[in-house]
Amino acid sequence: MQVLLVEDFPALGYVGDTVQVKSGYARNYLIPRGVAVDVGSRRAREFAHILTGVTAKRTRLKGEAQGLGEQVAKESLSFELKVGSGGKAFGSIGSRDVLKQLNEKGYSFDKKQVRLADTIKAPGEYTATVQLHAEVAVEVAISVAGIKEKKVEDDGAPKRGRGKRGASRRGDDAGSEEQQLDAALEGEDFGISAEGDDVADIEVSAETEES
Repeated sequence: MQVLLVEDFPALGYVGDTVQVKSGYARNYLIPRGVAVDVGSRRAREFAHILTGVTAKRTRLKGEAQGLGEQVAKESLSFELKVGSGGKAFGSIGSRDVLKQLNEKGYSFDKKQVRLADTIKAPGEYTATVQLHAEVAVEVAISVAGIKEKKVEDDGAPKRGRGKRGASRRGDDAGSEEQQLDAALEGEDFGISAEGDDVADIEVSAETEES
């Protein structure tokens, strides 16, 4: 028995296809479920008329997808991954990152349209697949550069000592300051001489006042 598929049915074909099946299979399964209709039925003729418009629309959409595909295929995406001294990369790039960068270029794809064979975890050259139509898919070039992490270098500025060594140094400084103060006091002239006749005059003056 010949039936006209009114829905996609991968085991047999797609909408609009005329296929040969067993009568029991058609009457007991395909037709009751709305998957197909008898080729000779009025519904089949009505559907064929509708299908003409559907087919034209599909052809137009496919052509638009092919035109868009030519543009998308020219795109080149660039990413960066930080790389340690041992060559190990930190982080990864997934399909969501690819989707985001494509849409930033003016497209409006959704996550189901962009695929990566695997998550990118190392610098190199890769490709992503963009599904534009059931029958149209293109590949986009992806370049991933490795960026070495910068080490924090010593600025060479002297650092104050800490701990016992620093304390010892501070103690030496304190001792030096005390020595300088003693030396200054010894050499300072306060108007009093402790030598010779001046000492005697001071003692006599003190005795006179007491008496």
